[in-house]
Amino acid sequence: MGIQVLGPDVNESQLDFSVNKKGEIRFGLGAIKGVGASAVEAIILERENGIFNSIFDLTKRVNLRTVSKKTLEAMALAGAFDCFENTHRAQYFSSSNDEINLIEKAIRFGNTAQNNDAANQQSLFGGTSTVTLSEPVIPSVEQWSLMEKLHREKEVIGMYLSGHPLDNFKIEFNNFNVTPISNIEEYKNRELNIAGIVTDVFEKIGKNNKAYATFTIEDYSSNTKITMWSEDYLRFKHLITQGQMLFIKGAMKLRYNSEDQFEFKVNQIILLPEVREKLLNQVTLTLSTSKLKNGFLNEFQKILQNFKGSAVLKLNIKDEEQKLGIKAVATKIKINLDNELVKKLEEMEIEYKLN
Repeated sequence: MGIQVLGPDVNESQLDFSVNKKGEIRFGLGAIKGVGASAVEAIILERENGIFNSIFDLTKRVNLRTVSKKTLEAMALAGAFDCFENTHRAQYFSSSNDEINLIEKAIRFGNTAQNNDAANQQSLFGGTSTVTLSEPVIPSVEQWSLMEKLHREKEVIGMYLSGHPLDNFKIEFNNFNVTPISNIEEYKNRELNIAGIVTDVFEKIGKNNKAYATFTIEDYSSNTKITMWSEDYLRFKHLITQGQMLFIKGAMKLRYNSEDQFEFKVNQIILLPEVREKLLNQVTLTLSTSKLKNGFLNEFQKILQNFKGSAVLKLNIKDEEQKLGIKAVATKIKINLDNELVKKLEEMEIEYKLN
């Protein structure tokens, strides 16, 4: 429907799914696995006193008997703390030599801060001194990879929200005749390519005592179950693992002993990250003559030198005003069209086509 769905946010989410002021759907905190309604209600109630500025601001303000360690961990995994500046999800689970991670330190800090607040209130009458508490140091660690981040996210919210494992392979989806899985029923008795991530694998032993497997592959549009028998399964067994991203050539064929039910039969499997290397033959770049000035070509050549590979490079140089064009083939360099090069080409407004 074209409506954006945002991940959970400790400073905006309600208990259930809700609509924010911009008309976007915001994931509900109560929909996170391991987060109870009472904890969410405590957070929302305290939020009326102002948004939370950090994990430490949160733990020193909420009731930590209601908002437990398990709750905070689940919220961190789901991205509910992504709104806090200068922190990322991996930091909440990083532990130093004392083997206490940041969430545990935040809980200790919160408990101490709340006890100090209680003591400070008593000091108004008893004359005891106030105590200033320093926040723990946030560890400096590398961010999780996209795959790890999304895998952990899906564990607690049941879906990918902040991204998708296939986002890095849009070039493959757009240039290698990949059919959306939701459309494969249209290819009866026809060959096609599909691509996606393996979400589950079940290995079984047939009546002939030979191993076979059923696995599910999922793309942006849908998913499908694929069964691979004996020899075919043994040939591709090393590639069919949960979380693996695959490019599969095959065909929609009638099921065994069926006259009207079709299923996807595998012919070839390639790891999705290896598709460009194995299937890409040539890259055609289109440049406008209006760009060929101010050192553009020198910069262009330097960039290509950093991405040498096996694909033939072709150039289309167009003069829009004169309605003329020149086609050429590079004889001294072949390239590797990886995502970094694609980004640079897009920044330079150079069109590319894969063959």
